[in-house]
Amino acid sequence: MANVIYSTIIKRRIDNFYNTFGIDADTIFKNNRNLIHPGEFGKYREETLKELLRLVLNRSFSIAEGFIITSNDKISTQCDILVYNTNASPVINDSFVKFFPIEEVNAIIEVKSDLSMSDFKNALIKLAQNKMLTDERIGRPYSQKVFAGEMDLLGTYLVCKKLNFSIENIDMSNIYNDIPQKYWHNGILSLEDGYLGYRMQYDDLPDSMDVTRGKLLTSNYKRAEDTEYSVHIEGNCIYNCKPNYYKKSFKNKYIDIEEFLICIDKVLKLMNRYEADPICYLGFNTSDF
Repeated sequence: MANVIYSTIIKRRIDNFYNTFGIDADTIFKNNRNLIHPGEFGKYREETLKELLRLVLNRSFSIAEGFIITSNDKISTQCDILVYNTNASPVINDSFVKFFPIEEVNAIIEVKSDLSMSDFKNALIKLAQNKMLTDERIGRPYSQKVFAGEMDLLGTYLVCKKLNFSIENIDMSNIYNDIPQKYWHNGILSLEDGYLGYRMQYDDLPDSMDVTRGKLLTSNYKRAEDTEYSVHIEGNCIYNCKPNYYKKSFKNKYIDIEEFLICIDKVLKLMNRYEADPICYLGFNTSDF
C-alpha cells in the first residue's frame, strides 16, 4: 500500500515537471514558434529534470553535466546529465566544464525537445558510444551487488518532449546498426508519446540459462516480465530483451514518467559502483607499487 502523503507529493512534483518541461519551456523560450536562446532553453529543461531525479536518488548519488574520461585517454561527448558518486570530485571543474572518471559515473541522460527520426537515431548512438566507456573501467568495485552481467553496465536514458514519428513498431536494430544490444539505452521517455523499455520472455531464454528460467517461472508464475535492461547476461551467454512500448495514457499522465523513475532507481540500486584510482590515471600500474 502506498503512503498517501508521499504519493501526493511525488505526483505534484511530476505534474510540475510535465508542465515545466513541456508547456512552460515552449512559452518562455519560443516566439511565434521560433526558438530564442536555444542554450538557455536546453538548460531550463535539464534543470527541471534534475529536480525530478532528486526525488528518487539517495544521498550517495549526485547530478551534474559534463564529460567522462578514462585512464586509457578516452573521452565521451558532452553529457546533458551525469549521475555520479557523491564522494567523487570532477578531475576538472572550472564552473564551465566538468570531467569525471568513468569509474565514478553511474548513469547518463540525454535531454532533447522534439526529435525527428534522424535526431532520435543520433541521440541513441551517442548514448551507446558513451556507454561503451563502461568497458574502460579499471579496479574493483567498492560496492558489489551484481547478480547478472547487465547490472554492471552504465545506465543510459533519453528524455524528450515529442517524437515526430511513430515509435510503436520501430525496429531498434535499424537505429543502432551494428552496435551490440548490451550498449543500447535502458529507457526512453517522451512526454507526448510514452515510455519505451524492455520485456524478458522467460521461455525464450537460451538453454544455458535454464536454471534462471526455471526459478523465474516457478517463483513468479509468469512467462514474461518487464525489465530495465536491454539484455540479460550470464557468463558469456547474452539474451537480447524485446523493446516494450507503453503508449501515452492521457487518463494517467504520470504512469510513463513513473516507469522512467522506477527504471533509474532500480538500475542504480543494483549496479556495481566503482572507485577511480588516481595512480592508474597518471599512467602507472598499481602492481608496480
